[in-house]
Amino acid sequence: MSQVTSTGSAPTEPTLTPDTLPRHLWLVALLVGAAVWIVGAVVTEITDDTILVPNIIILGTFLVPVCTVLFCSRVRARRT
Repeated sequence: MSQVTSTGSAPTEPTLTPDTLPRHLWLVALLVGAAVWIVGAVVTEITDDTILVPNIIILGTFLVPVCTVLFCSRVRARRT
């Protein structure tokens, strides 16, 4: 069901552009991701549960590329 405003047009949702991203989102993502990775590694070591190892590997392989994309999109937005 679509909501219609008093002017007869549907409300527009804000678009997500690099300009609307917080300035240091990449750093927050890196720090939170690193903390989650460390917690996962510690839990895996304490419990000796090898089934958690793929989770640590997958988190680590996504963490740096995602933070790099966030950083580059923000730098590019500032240049334009």
